Parts: sequence; C-alpha cells; structure tokens
Amino acid sequence: EAIQCYHRCLNLQPSHPQALTNIGNIYMEWNMMSAAAQYYNKTVTVTTGLSAPFNNLAIIYKQQGNYADAISCYNEVLRIDPLAADGLVNRGNTYKEIGRVNEAIQDYSSAIAIRPTMAEAHANLASAYKDSGHVEAAIKSYNQALFLRPDFPEATCNLLHTLQCVCDWDQRDKMFIEVEGILRRQIKMSVIP
Repeated sequence: EAIQCYHRCLNLQPSHPQALTNIGNIYMEWNMMSAAAQYYNKTVTVTTGLSAPFNNLAIIYKQQGNYADAISCYNEVLRIDPLAADGLVNRGNTYKEIGRVNEAIQDYSSAIAIRPTMAEAHANLASAYKDSGHVEAAIKSYNQALFLRPDFPEATCNLLHTLQCVCDWDQRDKMFIEVEGILRRQIKMSVIP
C-alpha cells in the first residue's frame, strides 16, 4: 500500500526525491537490493541535498563487495554533511574491511571528535588499533567505549581478548564472569544460538 501511495505521488511529480528514497527504503527492508539501488540511484539524479540515498547505496555496495563504490557514496554523504559521525564510522568500517586500517583510524577519530559520546566509534577505533598492533591504545579505547555504554557486549569481549593478548590477567576472573553473563543474556534473548 505504501508503494502504491508513493507511485501515485510519482505520477504527479516523477522526480519527487522523498518518494523515490522511501520506495528504495521499502525494497531495502524487503532485502530486494537491486530494486532498492534503482530507486536510490534515481533519487541522486534528481536532487543534490539528500545524504540518505548515498548512505543506503553505500550499504548495498558494501554488501555486494563493491567497496570502491561504497566508499564513493560515503564520500558523498560526508560532502553533503561533513559532521555525519555515522557516515565516518561506516566509511571507516569499509576501509577496515579492505585492510586500509590507517584510514579507518582517521575516520573513527574524526567521528569521535564530532561526537565524543559515540561508544561504537570508540570500540571500532579500538579494533582498528588492535589490528595495527597498537594494543595499549586499543585497551584505552575499549575502556572508553565501555565507560560510555557499560552494556556493550562486543566491546567487553574484545577488551577481554585484547587483555589476554598482552597477558594482563588483573581483571581476568571478573571479566570472564561478565562475558559469561553477556552470553547467557544473549542466548536467552535469542541474539545468539
């Protein structure tokens, strides 16, 4: 029904950017990525001020393994909105996935400068530090992520693993109990099998 309404809107105004984007969003929710990409591409040809279609195209491109186009789309998101911390984190994640860890670190650091309370950015920065051998910086960033969001299972587990890598056993027993509690909660909530 929503798609029909948007199509009626497009019959009246064929280049209505929000209608095009929203149809793309519906197809994305239905996991019909090529149809979603079609509508997002139509949107970016009729308007220059919306970052959402570029962000969604980037997600699709990244899922398809098309990292160069994903990064180009994130670049557009950041051109439109230079303070888009989520866009920086997402581009950083893409860089990290293709082994460009230094660029990922730059993006995560920029996101933190824009939004210092973004726990996900701190945790992702920690992971990038760990991957590049900067273990002490990783531990500091994981701790900051957990300070900002104490119930952050990924950061807790990754911090424990990082501490094990450097043979830091000071909080080992306490952290294993905490990780076990996290796992039990996630199993109970069917987050993990």
